[in-house]
Amino acid sequence: MTGNIAIDSITSRIFFTFQYLSNKTIHDSRRNCQPQ
Repeated sequence: MTGNIAIDSITSRIFFTFQYLSNKTIHDSRRNCQPQ
């Protein structure tokens, strides 16, 4: 069962990284679209 825990930790890490990158991309695109 330790293997499943390791897989879950890696999956959650990848998921959080993907979520962070997607949020950062959306934030950057919004910031670039706004006139300054």
